[in-house]
Formats: sequence, structure tokens, C-alpha cells
Amino acid sequence: MSRLPNLIIAGVNKAGTTSLFSYLAKHPDVGVSSVKETCYYLPLRYGRNTDPISVYKKYFNNVQDRMVVLESTPGYFYGGPSLINRINEDIPGVKILLVLRDPVDRFFSFYKFKKNMLELDEGITAKSYYEKCMAMNASELSNDAFNAYFGLEGGLYYKYIDQWVDVFDKRLKIMFFDDLKSNPNMAVKNVCDWMSIDYERYPQFSFDIENKTVAYKNRTLQKLALGVNQSMEGFFRANPSVKRVLRDLYYSVNSSSDSDSLPRDSLSEVKTLLRQYYSEPNSLLKTCLMKQDADIVLPSWIQ
Repeated sequence: MSRLPNLIIAGVNKAGTTSLFSYLAKHPDVGVSSVKETCYYLPLRYGRNTDPISVYKKYFNNVQDRMVVLESTPGYFYGGPSLINRINEDIPGVKILLVLRDPVDRFFSFYKFKKNMLELDEGITAKSYYEKCMAMNASELSNDAFNAYFGLEGGLYYKYIDQWVDVFDKRLKIMFFDDLKSNPNMAVKNVCDWMSIDYERYPQFSFDIENKTVAYKNRTLQKLALGVNQSMEGFFRANPSVKRVLRDLYYSVNSSSDSDSLPRDSLSEVKTLLRQYYSEPNSLLKTCLMKQDADIVLPSWIQ
């Protein structure tokens, strides 16, 4: 019998959600969707209808009797009341996990990711990308055709988080990318405790970073690799060692030597602009988070 998830990683993009999904998937009591991002509820974010719920259930045909059934679509975070309420109505009791990242770092990561996904012009700089994001109006930001320019808006967490808190309350857990990166074992243990599964049942494996954005040399090869990765995601999810070998081979052929750098176009200026832009929103976010949990330990970028 098909089941629906009892845990959804609902946000945010470029905050380590792929790594967290992969870590949790290793636990013997966790069953995961056949693809990481089912995107089932995502149409509601853009004012469209979803497929029948039977389509969603097919993503979980192989979870068997696992205690935790998991999917992760970080774009859900920005979906608004219609998406949030629909999840709550379709899956009573489901728990929601949100991972937040310093919006400045997230901005650059999102920008690099969209370039690597070939959704931005090859020559666009961080400065021109920032200016383009600043020029987006509300109508454009609510249109998935402009999602590549959601880099700035995507860091305004305070605008969206109260909607989740109001509906899910104690069924909502908020984490920070900072903790996931600095101590992934403890971060995963906290999730296991929250979901009432035994952390000690984990097999021995390394909590390595997943989905790290690496710049490419050849655009045609990159396009081909993206197509293969998308079409074979289910296979790669079930056979991570195969994916690791193929990924390393691909990187040896088509990764850029400056894969961890960004175009040198006044990065310090862009960072300064971003710090100023997010100063007040981060203060508002702090108020939201403290209201939900007065004892929450906040990272330095919120202080």
C-alpha cells in the first residue's frame, strides 16, 4: 500500500537540503521518495493545480514499513498559504523541516547554481545578477519563468516563515546551514531524536557534502550531463557509489580550475550591498524565530 511522507524538508534552496536528505536516507528506519524533489505541491506556489494525490503516492512505492517517510522540495518554502494549507490537509500530522542559510552566502550559491543549470547567461556577473534581481517586481517573482532571478527575494525568510509556524507550530523544526556544515552528525541526531528514531542505528559512513556547485568548462557537455542526471536520478539515488564514480569522472573532464570562485567584478561591493539589504529582514526574522522558540540558538548572521 502506498504511503505519504510524514517528514518534508520544505526549504530553503541552496541551504544543504540535498546533503540532509542524503544523510537521513542512510538511516534504516527512513524511506525516501524515488526522487529527492517530487515538486508535487510546487504548482500551488504559482497559482496552478496539482496532479491527483495518486501521482504523489507513486513516489513512495518502495518505502515499505519505514518509520519515517521523507521527501525534500525546498521550493515549497515560498509557496504561501495555499501550498502550506494543502500539505496540512492532505497529510495530517506531517512534520516540516526548514534549513536556513545566511542569505548573503545563499545569494551567491543560488547565482552560481543557476549559472551551472544554464538558466542564466554565461557571462552574467554577480553585480549584474544582483541588479537584475533588484529590478524584479512582485508579479515577476510569482512567475516560475523568472525563478532564476529569485536569488535576492529567496533570502527574505521573515516574509514566509510565520505562515509555516502558524499552521504547523510544534510540527515545524528550524535548522541552520551553519550547524549542518560544522557538525552534521549532531544536526542529523537532532532530527532523528525529533522523529523518534534511533541515531545509533546509522551504518558507518561519511557525512560528505552533496550537490556542491562546480563550475564547468564546456557548456555543451554540461547540458548533456544535466540531462543524464535528471533522467537517471532514481537510479543514482539507489546506487550512490555509481553516481560518485561517474561524477568524479565528469569533474575530471569538465570542471573549471576556478570552480570555487566567482567572477571578479566587485564582489566586495556586492557583499556590502547584500549585507545592507538583508540587515532589517534578518532582524525581523530574529523576532519571528524567537517568537516560535525563545531558547533557539541563532547563528551569527541573525544576531
